[in-house]
Amino acid sequence: MSYYAHTTGEELEDELARYLDTSQDAYLDSIHDAMAQPRQRSHQSLDSASVESSAGAAARNLSSSSSSPVNQSQPTGLAPDNARSYYATQHPAASTPLTPVTALHPVYASVFPFTHFNRVQSQCFDVAAHSLSNLVVAAPTGCGKTGVLELAIVQMLEQKRCEEPESAARNRKAIYLAPTRALCSEKARDWQAKFSTLKVSVKEITGDMPFDGHGNILDLIHADVVVTTPEKWDSLTRRWNENPKLFGQIRLVLIDEVHLLHVSRGSTLEVLVSRMRMLGDNHNIRYIAISATAPNAIDIAAWLANSNTSIATLKEFDESFRPVQIARHIYPFKRTNNNDFAFDSLLNYKLFDKLAVHMEGKPALIFCPTRKSVAKAAETLVDHFTTVQSRGGATPWEVPALKPNFKNSILQRLARYGVALHHAGIDADDRRLVEQLFLKGVIRVVVSTTTLAQGVNLPCRTIVIKGTRFFSNGDWTELSEMDVLQMIGRAGRPQHDTSGTAIIMTDHAHYAHYRSLVNGDSPLESSLHRNLCEHLNAEINLSTISTKLGALEWLRKSFLYVRIQKNPVHYRDILDQASDRLGGWEKRLEEIVENAVSELCQYRLVESDSSGELRSTGLGNIMSKEIIRFATFKQILEILPHASVHSLLQTLCAADELKDITMRAGEKKPLGDIRALQDIRFPPAKMTLAVDKISVLLQASLAGVNLHEFRSDDFQPFHDSITIFKQAFRVARAIIGVGIEKKDSGIIRNAGFLFRSIASKAWEDRSLTLRQIDQVGMKSIKIFTCKGINSIEKLSKQDPGYVELLLNRHPPFGNNIVAAAKSFPKFTIGVDEQYLLLHQGAKPVQAVLKLSIGVANAGKNMRVKTRSNSSLHASIVVWNSNDDLVEFKRIEVKALMEGPRTIDIKPLFASVDTKMSIQVSCDECAGLQEVFEYRPQAEPEEFPQTAVDDTLRCVDLGAGLEIDSSDDDLIDLTDAAAMERMMDTHVGGGKEKSFAAKDAPAPRKYGSKRSYEHSEHNNIAEIQENHIKKSRNNASRNNHINNHLIMSFSDEEDQLA
Repeated sequence: MSYYAHTTGEELEDELARYLDTSQDAYLDSIHDAMAQPRQRSHQSLDSASVESSAGAAARNLSSSSSSPVNQSQPTGLAPDNARSYYATQHPAASTPLTPVTALHPVYASVFPFTHFNRVQSQCFDVAAHSLSNLVVAAPTGCGKTGVLELAIVQMLEQKRCEEPESAARNRKAIYLAPTRALCSEKARDWQAKFSTLKVSVKEITGDMPFDGHGNILDLIHADVVVTTPEKWDSLTRRWNENPKLFGQIRLVLIDEVHLLHVSRGSTLEVLVSRMRMLGDNHNIRYIAISATAPNAIDIAAWLANSNTSIATLKEFDESFRPVQIARHIYPFKRTNNNDFAFDSLLNYKLFDKLAVHMEGKPALIFCPTRKSVAKAAETLVDHFTTVQSRGGATPWEVPALKPNFKNSILQRLARYGVALHHAGIDADDRRLVEQLFLKGVIRVVVSTTTLAQGVNLPCRTIVIKGTRFFSNGDWTELSEMDVLQMIGRAGRPQHDTSGTAIIMTDHAHYAHYRSLVNGDSPLESSLHRNLCEHLNAEINLSTISTKLGALEWLRKSFLYVRIQKNPVHYRDILDQASDRLGGWEKRLEEIVENAVSELCQYRLVESDSSGELRSTGLGNIMSKEIIRFATFKQILEILPHASVHSLLQTLCAADELKDITMRAGEKKPLGDIRALQDIRFPPAKMTLAVDKISVLLQASLAGVNLHEFRSDDFQPFHDSITIFKQAFRVARAIIGVGIEKKDSGIIRNAGFLFRSIASKAWEDRSLTLRQIDQVGMKSIKIFTCKGINSIEKLSKQDPGYVELLLNRHPPFGNNIVAAAKSFPKFTIGVDEQYLLLHQGAKPVQAVLKLSIGVANAGKNMRVKTRSNSSLHASIVVWNSNDDLVEFKRIEVKALMEGPRTIDIKPLFASVDTKMSIQVSCDECAGLQEVFEYRPQAEPEEFPQTAVDDTLRCVDLGAGLEIDSSDDDLIDLTDAAAMERMMDTHVGGGKEKSFAAKDAPAPRKYGSKRSYEHSEHNNIAEIQENHIKKSRNNASRNNHINNHLIMSFSDEEDQLA
């Protein structure tokens, strides 16, 4: 029956008007919606007033060729003959009136480029646009669910317009959460265009957390709509207590692809919502969740319940609402000897036949488990294609007339037959060309790894999942259900097709599982229990949880709590079969919380007092703020004292955050060649494990090794390198934090060396640090190094003309390069010794010191920001001869421009050989550190002769000294006469000798040139005159000097008079 038989003349006019007002794609979507056939129950709606069980509603209304068991009389894998019969019977009637856009205030007309909302949007219209109820929408891909989110944003804007018509303040914010950065970028661009006429600010906040997150907070302040990922929003909301007023402006949370709850990353989303509901005003924050695949959406609705009801409003739409219907075929094959590689090879030879049956000349996308499998499958397809072609048979697709040029030799050969490869190992230019040619119809078959399903949008008529297991970390693992559903969602092109085909090739053992999955019978489950400890630690650190009872209450607000009641068998690993006992699962839930808290206390991340109060420790704060996995943090805590750079590098490369980096087939040889290079400082003993690969790639990048020279079709290291640097950055920073907590300066300094090297992608002690300057590349660095210019400081002292001569460049290139080198902060260290406390060897010598940290090149041209516009920071580390930490401070470089910062310390020195070292470095830049050593200038007999605790302790000035002393032990620094007599006694010279720099005695040795920088502008004669004047005024006060006290002072102290 034709489409026109179901429509009236008035409806046809509406459809024509809609076509003229919108794009062809949107029109085609609406036509597919309107072509629906009657169905008894196609739509189910639950709200807070009417709660009924809806689990499996989608499954009851879904019919596909693969839903019935395999017919044993047919060849294995063949679907029944009536595979597509449901197309004519499963469409619902187009009986729901379409809501016109004019139902909204006219000011919002520009947001929706059509005249009527489609059926899904129309049925959600009242709840989304005219209420504050939480809403869950479960509908197939392509049904216009994004429009429901836009209606919710409009409702928020309209409420503000009515309540604050004159206000321009951005005091109501919507947060959009999507699982991938690609989806976030796409949504941000779309909404920036749609909402621009309303002056609505849409900000995308994705990527890695900057050092201070200041830029992200500014974006949040100036945004009406924030587009971000759950992981990024997790990192930001961990600062909730620092900005409660700002986060209190959140009024709307939009959750896209809520089926993310089912995978390991889903625990972050689950915790986020629970956190916002506990920290925020639950009465003012509205939650809208949409999903293409949520068979138990009622459980999501129960989790997102409104504050005054037991469930959120639920709208469910089955497969018949999909604009392009998808036929699903599951082909089981016999697995022999349980060999996954052999089974994958078997599927390669079955692939061509399946495409011949289902492809129908339309484009196809094939997903394979490994890159090697991608290449083998593509070559086997071409072999079969050429064989059929040579015999004069009909081929599933035509040979393209256009012959594209690719860099990859295998890709170039395959493309002649309309087949292409696509995975992260292919050159980026080749990948883009494949995508363009596939969309234009030149390439007819793309064979890809499963990662393509989560990234680039390549719609096609037919998709094939060739094998449901993938190879990772040396083992084969079953694909996640979310990945499978995302791949299936690629089938069918709304612009060109009225139907799509999805083919799953698996083994007999998993046939029933995938049949249940595609029929919508598999419910979403929580993943929170898999990493409960790290999330619990974060909430305790945020003070969301303060007691064990509060932890249990927090868990009751989670999706885990909803599902564990309905399907305790799924969580038997944590319930320990408690579900077999009446009420056992709830009692076991208390034990789960108790065990998690106990484990956190065991590793000193959390403290618990007798009253049951839970407090986060310094270690817990580090793990929370740096978002480090519990498994990784336990490895960091096991780092030995004073660990070397090599040892820290091994810990970093073994981090759980890098477990997705695998050793692939064909990579051992090129990695072995890189390992053999002299540039690899710490070569692994063998190249067998993923951790060895991570170490070699990281070191090669830091050494400036040209990885392009080792690249091949089997080895493309750049994608892995990006992941390595992103994760290594955070882990290294966490190691520094643990070193501070342990007061181990060796760990702090060595981890700092690694951290700065990773931040600048260059070993800090190599000339490669010069590439931190724009316009300085590897060729220029080699030339500079040959001339002894191997650091930023040396480059800053060069003549611009000499630089141009070396590099064969024209002015003003030299001036620009030298100016850039001079713009890096040049730190200064000053040590002002206030006085020494001496006890004739009875006790350690104690020095009362004032450290002065500044920058020598403060000015408008000094760099205070990174390339990503985050602030530069200076870290000050003070340690003793035993590598014990005396002091650690961190300050913004910008603050040092206002003037030097002082630090007061009172270290102890138990022997004449004991020294104290001070290091100042820039966290975000390599090669800028300054180091200074200090020893007290006291006679050997003033130090204890026996072994005394040789530990330097830092004592706050307001806290009182740990060594008793009387006023007789002290010298008044303002008493010039007393100081002169002291100098005569211990130096043996007159006044002129005491203050002449060239004749300065040994006690002035510690005052290096840096310590004098702040007094270079003072005149020596003026200083002496001040001392003489002070001597006359205070002569009566100077009657006694302790002969056992040595007084050392710097030029700054000379001015105290």
